[in-house]
Amino acid sequence: MLQDGTVETLALDLEGTLILNAASPFPRPGLLEFLDFCRSRFSRIVIYSAVDAEWFRDLATALASDGKAPPWFADLAHCHWDYRRARYKDLRAIDGALLDRTGIVDDSWQAIHPDQIENWIPIEPFETTKLATDSELARLIPVLDRLARVG
Repeated sequence: MLQDGTVETLALDLEGTLILNAASPFPRPGLLEFLDFCRSRFSRIVIYSAVDAEWFRDLATALASDGKAPPWFADLAHCHWDYRRARYKDLRAIDGALLDRTGIVDDSWQAIHPDQIENWIPIEPFETTKLATDSELARLIPVLDRLARVG
């Protein structure tokens, strides 16, 4: 379990966590505010996703153009998860991240490496039925605020 004030690097899943999915990239309600909060509290933010870096950057740029994400969103570091080769996301794959100082926000516990479950910060999946009513990102802000190492 991550301890208060221990997270320096925050890994964020994309599909089902920040957006609906790559084919229908509807932003989760509160995305802009959530990302701005994360930037103000964590030394480093990384997108950890099965969506490749180029596609992520295109999606992030479009979201920023629509005012749904900050302009810097597309510039975040990206760690690609090839789920066909690796069953789990392994936080050791993030360049320069210290395992005991890295948290991951993801909607799927199945994607979390069993040896890193204590690094997982769960969020409910973002689904079509919740496009207008979802409040998970707002719910996570105080949780992440306690875990943030900088501020």
